[in-house]
Amino acid sequence: MGQSSPYLALRLPTTTSRQVARRVRGRLAHLLRDIEPYYDKVDLYLGISGVKENLPHLPDSQFQRPSKLNLGEVKLRESLKKVGQVLTPYRAGVTTTA
Repeated sequence: MGQSSPYLALRLPTTTSRQVARRVRGRLAHLLRDIEPYYDKVDLYLGISGVKENLPHLPDSQFQRPSKLNLGEVKLRESLKKVGQVLTPYRAGVTTTA
C-alpha cells in the first residue's frame, strides 16, 4: 500500500460545479423567500441593535438603538467614509435597556 494523504480533495468539472451551484442557489433563494416574513419578528424578539447601512453583504432589519461608537471608532468611520468604506456598530442581541 502506498502513502495515503490525510486530506481528501474532490473536484468536479467546472461546468458541473456551476450547474450544481445554480441549483443550490435556486433552492436556497426559495427557502429564504419562505422565511423572509419572520426575519423582522425574530430580530425584534431578540432585540438586535444596529444601524441601517444598506450594505449588500449585511442585510438591514428592524433594529433597536445601536451601541455608541467611541472616539477612535468615530475617527476611523470618518476616514473610511472618505475612501468609500463603511464602519458600522456591531449588531448584537440586547435584552435590556439598562
